[in-house]
Amino acid sequence: MKIWQDAEKALEVLVYVAEQTSNMYNILKAIYIANKLHIAECGRLIYPERFKAMNYGPVPSLAYDIVKDVRDDRSHPVVEGAGEAFALEGNDVYPKREADLAVLSASERRCLDEAIRQCGHLSFDELKSLTHAEPAYRRRHTNEWMPLVDIAEDLGIPDLVDYLKLEGSA
Repeated sequence: MKIWQDAEKALEVLVYVAEQTSNMYNILKAIYIANKLHIAECGRLIYPERFKAMNYGPVPSLAYDIVKDVRDDRSHPVVEGAGEAFALEGNDVYPKREADLAVLSASERRCLDEAIRQCGHLSFDELKSLTHAEPAYRRRHTNEWMPLVDIAEDLGIPDLVDYLKLEGSA
């Protein structure tokens, strides 16, 4: 099942980022930034993800759903095993195991590492300012989806923009 595979990879990405920075806000923003970097470098997301313009900036929806599943101990989680992969204490995420690097390509790890380098150390206010400046975010109201075509336009990738429009992903 495709959704399950996407959630499994999203979980590994969460654990990978949490191994290097623990704040949930920094982790989710790093995942957003890493996906932008990967789109620019490889023309695709790290895993199929949708981004929502929320109060504190762009949020990777699937990754956030996995965090909420663990936080709220939901009976029907997006992916099984998330509670065994990491724990939450307040807004801090603590891995209980290492990420499965076999599911991440070299380009994906490179983009994740760069995103962590860019934002893993930033304060909440610094990260909020950084991500609120994103044009794709600024074009949306709170809780609206941020179309991938908007992100591709901001990155200046006309071929990808044309493809997304053709595929109806705009």
